[in-house]
Amino acid sequence: MQNRRLETVENIIASRREVNVNAQDTKGKTAIDISKEEREKEKESWENDKRFKKRKETYSTIVELLESYERNPIEARINVRIKLKLAGKTFFSFFLFI
Repeated sequence: MQNRRLETVENIIASRREVNVNAQDTKGKTAIDISKEEREKEKESWENDKRFKKRKETYSTIVELLESYERNPIEARINVRIKLKLAGKTFFSFFLFI
């Protein structure tokens, strides 16, 4: 489940749309705030050690990614697009339709 959350954040960042990482929910929390809270939560009774560790790693990665995007959106987007092997896809597609 956590991997899907990370993949979702990566895909949003990789899209060429503007992303407001400072948008707040009804409680005034940003995505970074929520991710930090999830990362810092204690082990749930239903979590085994492996799942707990994975959750902490996933939310740490999400926090890093969102903070990176907040500091430098262009660089963060390029890095995610490279990771997802999307860099240059639009440019290549353009030539296929000429």
